[in-house]
Amino acid sequence: MAEFSIQKIIVRFQAALASHENWYLALLGAIREWSVAEEETDGACYRYLIAGEALDLAQISERLLKASHNLIPEQEKYDLLFRGHPPIALTPEELRELLGEEKYKQHLNFFYGITVEEALQEVTAEEVRKEERGVRVRTDAWITGEVFLRIYGKTQPELTGYFRAEKDSVTNSVSLVEMKEFSYWLFKFRLAHSDPEKSASDTKKALGWLKGQGEYVSKHLPAATLSK
Repeated sequence: MAEFSIQKIIVRFQAALASHENWYLALLGAIREWSVAEEETDGACYRYLIAGEALDLAQISERLLKASHNLIPEQEKYDLLFRGHPPIALTPEELRELLGEEKYKQHLNFFYGITVEEALQEVTAEEVRKEERGVRVRTDAWITGEVFLRIYGKTQPELTGYFRAEKDSVTNSVSLVEMKEFSYWLFKFRLAHSDPEKSASDTKKALGWLKGQGEYVSKHLPAATLSK
C-alpha cells in the first residue's frame, strides 16, 4: 500500500513537471503529500522521518528528483541537494503554507535538532582548536571529547551508551541514519539538561555559524528557515 502511495505521488509530481509547473513548488507539494517514514528501493534505504519527529526533506527530495528524468536542469537539482540553494526563495510563512503545518514542524525539528546541533559541535570544535593553537598538538579524538564535555557535560562514549541503551541497541557500527538519530537525541538531551540561557546561547551561536557558511552543504533545505 505504501509503495502504491509513493508511486501515485511520483506520477503526480511528474505530471506537474510535464505541465511546466515550477518544479520546486511541485516538489514541496509532493512532500506535503508524503506519508512514508522509511523505504527501501533500488538497493538504497531511505529514512525520511528521524525518531518519528524530524522530517528529512533532503531525503524525500532526492527520492523524488531521481524520478524527475530530464525535466529539471541538473545544475538546479545539484544546487538544491548539495548546496541548499532552492531556485526560488521562500519566506518561512510561505514554506509552512506549502508543506502544511505538520510537515513544517517536522522540518523545523530536523533543522534545529540535527542541522543546528551538528553546527554547534562544529563551531565549538573551532573554538577549541583556536584555544589550543600553539600550546600542544591535539588529536581529533581529544577535540571531539572536549566538545562533548563543553556542550553536554558528559563524554561522547557515555552519551553514546545512553543513546544505544534507550534504543536497546548493542551494535558498534554507525550508519548515516544512526548519526542523524544520535544528533537529534543529543539535541533533546541538551535541552533537558542544560541551563536554559546556555542552551539558547548555544543555539544562537550555531545559527550564526550556519549563516556564515557561504558554501554551506546543508542537504536540509534550510534557506527559508535561515532567513528568520
